[in-house]
Amino acid sequence: MISSNSLGDLASELHRAGVSEQSIDVAERILEDIGELNPGKDLPKAIKDWLGRQTIKSGLVNSINFIPSDRKGACHDLLMVVCAGERDFDLNTIDAIALCINCYRTMKAVIIVSGYWSEDEFNIWRKPPIKSLHEQFGITFSLVTPLGGRWTVNPIVL
Repeated sequence: MISSNSLGDLASELHRAGVSEQSIDVAERILEDIGELNPGKDLPKAIKDWLGRQTIKSGLVNSINFIPSDRKGACHDLLMVVCAGERDFDLNTIDAIALCINCYRTMKAVIIVSGYWSEDEFNIWRKPPIKSLHEQFGITFSLVTPLGGRWTVNPIVL
């Protein structure tokens, strides 16, 4: 479960970044759905199962960019990245950085949802390009990860 305070804080941050109300609504709906997953030992499998059945295929995310996705679309003001495990985190973060570069004129914020998190690895090679995207284009980044049996939402401090 993701606390309503965390979702409220995230929504406020997204508003400050200039993300549209429609995009924020879609992100909250997806995060509420993900928040129902138990962040236990089988989280990577649960996220992969969720990705296979969730509403992305029904077109819910036509107002945001989403990784992973089996289709390309227009650039939007919000990107949501969902990663099941370490490999997904690596690949999807690279895809997210590339999409932010391609969509720098419209992209305002990125939410990374991951069952895997390593601050050491993040600082080694992910932080520099993300910091650059933030400094050059004002794109903000937030991270949703499991902590102590529940999901937490935190801004990525650069």
